[in-house]
Amino acid sequence: MKMLILCLILVTACQKNESENSTSTNSVAESIESALTNIAGATDDAANESVVAAAENKWSPMELVFPSAYAATCSRALVHNGGGQCVRNVICEVGPYSWSGSAQLDFANGASCSLSGVGDYFVREVEFTRTGPKGSLFTTSNPRTTFEGNSVGGGVRVERTATGFEMDILGQSKVLTSNRRGTIFDVSAVTTAPLQLSQLGRNGRNMSNGTLEIYHNRAQFKAVHTFNNLQWTSSCCYPIGGSISVTLSGSRTASGTVTFNGCGVVETTFADTQSFELANCE
Repeated sequence: MKMLILCLILVTACQKNESENSTSTNSVAESIESALTNIAGATDDAANESVVAAAENKWSPMELVFPSAYAATCSRALVHNGGGQCVRNVICEVGPYSWSGSAQLDFANGASCSLSGVGDYFVREVEFTRTGPKGSLFTTSNPRTTFEGNSVGGGVRVERTATGFEMDILGQSKVLTSNRRGTIFDVSAVTTAPLQLSQLGRNGRNMSNGTLEIYHNRAQFKAVHTFNNLQWTSSCCYPIGGSISVTLSGSRTASGTVTFNGCGVVETTFADTQSFELANCE
């Protein structure tokens, strides 16, 4: 069973394949982890949530470079709060691992880290680097060109509405590199329809609707995600319930459903049914 999950999620660990030249299930695993960390990072920063890792899972693509337990020991400290701007810095070292960089939230209403009225919004831009003995993960809101030739960047925009919050991912990218294997994945995220959230705080948060696209720039395929009643709790950065419809196009063609059955515990239904776990929060 462990070897099955290993081949599903960490294709780079199976000698016959490379990370982004794998089956639809592998592709979905990387897409879902990238999509949800972009979403949770922005809401958690705005709600002053700490970084809480999912249960340790050594089969995640991230586990080639970072153990998930490492993420649980780190947090982002608020270093500036005023003039409509909140800045959180990460300066974290745990043994051979380090996580540095910052997240900057710019509030259009000029208030200090607060969306007090309908129509208020902020834009969050990040520049994070996580390094370890085996490699690094780089996360940025700076513009990058997708494999389709589109320029995406600008971070994440969150607006207060009459019924909750609306999130637009204007453009954010993640590149995971192994010292031994080179680039494991290179992905860019952007929404084409806003995501609808009940609240920013993690405990009791629900999210539905919206469309999020993940461009796999190295493997040259796109994963389109539509969300159905995702549910969070305070103890996990990943949803504990709900589902995501996923369609792959380009060098991968597949469609199916991803269902959450607990903290980072995922079941996919495509040509067949498979299970895996997610790890490492932003």
